[in-house]
Amino acid sequence: IQSALRSDASMLIVGESGTGKTLLAQAIAEASGRRPIVRAMLGGSDDLNTITSEMFGHERGSFSGAAGKRVGLVEFADNGTLILDELLNLPLHAQRLLLDFTQFGTYRPLGYQRPEPKKAKIRIIAATNGDLRAAMRDGRFREDLYHRLAQVVIELPPLRARRDDI
Repeated sequence: IQSALRSDASMLIVGESGTGKTLLAQAIAEASGRRPIVRAMLGGSDDLNTITSEMFGHERGSFSGAAGKRVGLVEFADNGTLILDELLNLPLHAQRLLLDFTQFGTYRPLGYQRPEPKKAKIRIIAATNGDLRAAMRDGRFREDLYHRLAQVVIELPPLRARRDDI
């Protein structure tokens, strides 16, 4: 963790529910000094437009009810840290958008009408209590996205193995 603080590497924190993955992600983000720190709770929707709007924003009029422009979490986190909580809740069809962002650092809000995409420089810290390897085997999680997010992997042992932390 100490050596990863100084790098730009994406981090993946895995462990059972209740082990403190989100707290560790927040602590790492704070210690690295990369601000702002923005947390995205994934899995609130399966709708690609809703997910895109939440993560990347939307332009006024891009869909029914889009009365104004909305800044997405990626733009809010620019030059800082984006914590992706409950990574396995991100639907497969939305994983492609995240993969594209992790590869190029570029994104397009819904309804964005310019030829050049927007850019953001973000350190991503992802967390999950699920079995990502099984999800990749079952076709529920993209292996290429896993490799983008798991540059540094931290496995938090269950609380039963660290009673002093309770």
